[in-house]
Amino acid sequence: AFGGDLLYKRKIRTRFYKRKPWKTRYFAVSERMLFCYNRHPASGGALVRAMPLAGAEIAEVSNPKYEHMFCVSNLHFTFVMRAGEAAEKTRWLQVLKDEAKANALYPHAVGAGLPRNHISGDSDDDVVVNRDSDRTIVKDLAPSQRSRYDFFRDERAFVSAMCDVAEDLRFKERTERKKLAPGLMAKLPVPRHCYVPMCNSTDVWQRVYQTVPNDTRVFNTKERCPVIMYFVTKRGESMHHHRGGLKDASLDVAEYLHLQYEVPDPDSNGGGGYAGMSDIEEGDEDSEFIDEEASTPAPMSLASLDGDDARLDGMAEATLTPTHAAAPQVGLANIGQEEEVKAEENGGNEDHGEGVEINDISNLDIDAGDGAAAVDAPVSTGSSGRKTAMLWMEESKVNVGASKDDDAKDPTTPSKGNIKVQRLIRENLVKMPQSLAKRIASKRNLVPNVSIPGRSPHVSYLDRAVGTVDSVPIVESRSGTGDGGGDGADDSSVGSIGTIGTGSVLTRDGILRNEEGADGIDAECLERAKAVICRGESWADKSARMLREAADKGKKEGEEEEDAAICTEIVGVMAKSNDDLRQEVFIMQMIHFYKSVFAKAQLPIWLKTYRILSTAKDTGLIEVINDATSIDGLKKSEGYPQEGGMRAYFEQVYGPPTSKSFLAAQRNFMLSLVGYSLVSYLLGLKDRHNGNIMIDLWGRIIHIDFGFVMGMAPGHEFSMERAPFKMTRDYMDVMGGPKSQCFNEFRRLFVAGFEAARSNSLVALGLVEIMMFKSNYPCFTGTRYGHGTALKKFEERLMLNVPDGKIRKAALRLIDSSIEHTGTHLYDLFQLKTNGYAV
Repeated sequence: AFGGDLLYKRKIRTRFYKRKPWKTRYFAVSERMLFCYNRHPASGGALVRAMPLAGAEIAEVSNPKYEHMFCVSNLHFTFVMRAGEAAEKTRWLQVLKDEAKANALYPHAVGAGLPRNHISGDSDDDVVVNRDSDRTIVKDLAPSQRSRYDFFRDERAFVSAMCDVAEDLRFKERTERKKLAPGLMAKLPVPRHCYVPMCNSTDVWQRVYQTVPNDTRVFNTKERCPVIMYFVTKRGESMHHHRGGLKDASLDVAEYLHLQYEVPDPDSNGGGGYAGMSDIEEGDEDSEFIDEEASTPAPMSLASLDGDDARLDGMAEATLTPTHAAAPQVGLANIGQEEEVKAEENGGNEDHGEGVEINDISNLDIDAGDGAAAVDAPVSTGSSGRKTAMLWMEESKVNVGASKDDDAKDPTTPSKGNIKVQRLIRENLVKMPQSLAKRIASKRNLVPNVSIPGRSPHVSYLDRAVGTVDSVPIVESRSGTGDGGGDGADDSSVGSIGTIGTGSVLTRDGILRNEEGADGIDAECLERAKAVICRGESWADKSARMLREAADKGKKEGEEEEDAAICTEIVGVMAKSNDDLRQEVFIMQMIHFYKSVFAKAQLPIWLKTYRILSTAKDTGLIEVINDATSIDGLKKSEGYPQEGGMRAYFEQVYGPPTSKSFLAAQRNFMLSLVGYSLVSYLLGLKDRHNGNIMIDLWGRIIHIDFGFVMGMAPGHEFSMERAPFKMTRDYMDVMGGPKSQCFNEFRRLFVAGFEAARSNSLVALGLVEIMMFKSNYPCFTGTRYGHGTALKKFEERLMLNVPDGKIRKAALRLIDSSIEHTGTHLYDLFQLKTNGYAV
């Protein structure tokens, strides 16, 4: 780290009646941070304050009274400092400016390029490295590393540009936003290789080809401007050119990226081969590394390894970090060499502190003697006749803790390779502090149900629990339809973005429509529901129209005819700004967990999970829910009946109450209402007005917008939402009233679902407690919800202190107290008067 003494004056003052004097403080720059100590840390100095330098402004200050002044400022802090002389000030400005503009992907060494006497520390062993700019670093990357670097850089810029559209529109007049949105989308830069990141690595790869500006939709709100944007995507394009090309329309994201960016680096020996792709003969399937004395190959990236045929060729000289492999002089490279020497001197154990190892490497036999790990590397001869050491074998024992004398006894053992294995072990083993290990051991030895004097009774249920915790198999993302119940079928919501969902697909043979199943509702009823909910155009119809328009546009612009293997699709996503989506991500994970709990219990309870990606503290992307509208939008639609409420709508769209389609839609409504009633109660979901509840073509309701959760509500103590969950007269009428068979089924499933949630309470409590630790989520912070309050109330809602024999009555009381609750009705009226949401 670069450091030294400076005169310091903080610009932000806490006492205005006192004179602000200059103080001598020791400042240090390390890892893009500026640290201020009351004196040198080597002399026992304490850290006073710290300031991030990323994006900070560094400027000289002209003041005739004080010479050699300069200031460092960011959004939150401003430091004013004085150097002793002009040369010292120049050196400080150089270091600070370099840190402020340094690339976070390739952090450089602080103080690089400066004279030795200005690096903190006076020892001859201090590290001094050459200063390289970011441009030099990128230029020094190998072709495979550069291709991956360019991809991730472009992908990050693409996602940022998507969120910038919503942020730019937020500062425009609300009447002008819808007019300006298509123009901004038309100018959105689309890199050559990018995708909408609302998918898993196992979802089908879809390369973003172009935008669809004219179908951009803008939501006008007071504080933010969410934007739904659509993209034309392609899959099945030719790739992997260095191996003759490959066309596969079913490659998932991980497979595509692995194959597309497996660009081999030219062999450093000048041969026709490639580094990182060894020419091992058939049958020689074990990973190996070449002896350092035999060869010194070019660096290799782990991203070029491929399945069982992966070769750690050149392991003796290659580093395992792909972004630093080709630039040994970048960053603190020399420090790594010193660590290797120290590791040899210490017998291969850099960390001599006591601890408990909680990670296990099954392929290594770790000996606990004197804190060293012993592993022997057997030596074999590869296809080229060179001596090689096999790294990972089932019965291998590599002597990680061997000394230099031990290595000298066996000339066939490459000492450098053992050090690499040793460093890999150190980086993958997690040490638990001894004090924490003792506390865990003491808690494990506690006798259950025994009161211990002096122990606080206000402990979490997790601390009182004993025995193993049953695992919950999480419902996987699958395409297709289903109710998410016990039959194992999952709806397409989890994988609808980035996979083959319900949208249309354009191939050389024409447009193929892929609509969601009827789910017991006939086509005529779905057409009537489409006219009310989707304004006559379902997602399959809309995506087909956008594909035709994109194809016609391509023909006019003279684009070449696409290959038959290429499939073109439409992907939609909502971009939001001025909104922290991290809490919503957490709640969606909890909903996904309870969906899996109900599936494990083989209950046909329906919940829709959709993807939310928080890209920054105030921006993010949300999956678009197709073929659905809010209940507020439904009641404001032209086709909605003027009288009779939602019951009249169901009869108008799905037919008479005794018809097959009506009963199917009624059951869909009831199953979704059970699911969201349970999670609304358990997770404390509030702000449940009709703008935050959607309904789809098949009669299922979907809750969105989780800004008030875990008991946090608008108005806090004065909130009108006092009911366990929302159960309005509209909902009761759709199910047929309190004495109907449908409502009795609702009560049965609600009780069964609540019992299933209680049986998996330990996992749920663990998830909440983990997310609550040092969290800045609104539901876990502040005087009202902080200090474990949210976790304690979550335990109370689970009724863990209620005997199992009384749970049924307690669950039924929740239903009875929610039906047509006065607070629910008053909150809907409040939202009608303030925001215009329909009741």
